[in-house]
Amino acid sequence: MAFLQSFPSFNLFSMPLIILVGQGYLFALILIGRFIRDRKTSDALLSLLLIITGLRCTAYMIGFMGWYDDYPTTKVNYFLVDFSLVLGPLIYFYVKSITIPQFKFLKKDIWHFVPWVLFLVFRITIYLYDVQQPGFDEVQNGVLDSAISVELGFFIYITGLISRLIYFYFAIQVYFQFRKKISQFFSNTYKVELNWLRNFLVTYSFLFILKVIFVVVNDYVVQLSWKQNWWWYFVASLVLVYLGMMGIFSDVGKLSELKPVDEKDPETQNKGEDLEPFKKEVLSYMMSEKAYLNADLTLNDLAKELSIPTNVLSRVINSGFGKNFNDFINEFRIEEVKKSLKDDSLKHLSLLGIAFDCGFNSKATFNRVFKKVTGYSPSQYQIEEGLK
Repeated sequence: MAFLQSFPSFNLFSMPLIILVGQGYLFALILIGRFIRDRKTSDALLSLLLIITGLRCTAYMIGFMGWYDDYPTTKVNYFLVDFSLVLGPLIYFYVKSITIPQFKFLKKDIWHFVPWVLFLVFRITIYLYDVQQPGFDEVQNGVLDSAISVELGFFIYITGLISRLIYFYFAIQVYFQFRKKISQFFSNTYKVELNWLRNFLVTYSFLFILKVIFVVVNDYVVQLSWKQNWWWYFVASLVLVYLGMMGIFSDVGKLSELKPVDEKDPETQNKGEDLEPFKKEVLSYMMSEKAYLNADLTLNDLAKELSIPTNVLSRVINSGFGKNFNDFINEFRIEEVKKSLKDDSLKHLSLLGIAFDCGFNSKATFNRVFKKVTGYSPSQYQIEEGLK
């Protein structure tokens, strides 16, 4: 990096990282402020993830700014602690904090971070030993750090890799359990199910896989230059901004509406023996009030409208009709779409416009549900029925 001017050098390599990482830190501060105000654990966890991702990029960024050229004996490497062992648990708990209503971080959860704390203590011990050795002020890395840095770095990389794989697996399990669960509560799951959690997991998985590729290429194919390595940090900075922006603006507030459906609830047991009266009441209300036209309809909303306990309504729909709440409501919507397609007064509306008027809030969801219910895609159905 000899072409760099004195620190701080603002150039084509440092400036993109400065701008993107700075934006990421700003998003982290906003999330911390929102956590202080609303006490949402998810905000605190995401802010930590952003800060850690930002620190990884910052270490490289200051190199591109000329720090290591101007301060060759700097001790900054002692404080650039590897966070591989903490990323996995944070991602796992972030997913849990979104998918579990009123999630609280418990004392027992601290054990997940013990390996990283032990590593941090070890790093501090190395520094305390090296700082007492003669000539420490004249070198960048002390005696002990230089002696074990390669072996320690390899050990942390491998254990961090295993840790992230394990916690990614746990996080994905929680995500799919959540997808299955929300169909019992929400009539439209697209926004809740897909928009944020899926993208969050895919984005971090992509960044993780990309890093592994860079390491493998560097160690077993060809040694990458600092310019080639820059690209990973640039991508990581873009990810940092994307996650921060989406974490702030994505609405997962409806998850707080989830209430456990306890089939052992006494009220459910007493009233649930004969479901027919409840089935008739639900069907009558759906046909007369067309509650399914509300794209944001939830099980709790419908229970309040019917003045039926949520547990009872859940049993009526699941046991009485043999469907989950999502399928139950969407079948009404599909029937409404089919009626609308045959209504000459609605010929001016597009197929998607009709779908949205009938309670759907996503083209992808509409197409999937329509084919599931009718066996045809919407366009195929129009052809079969002579509506085109």
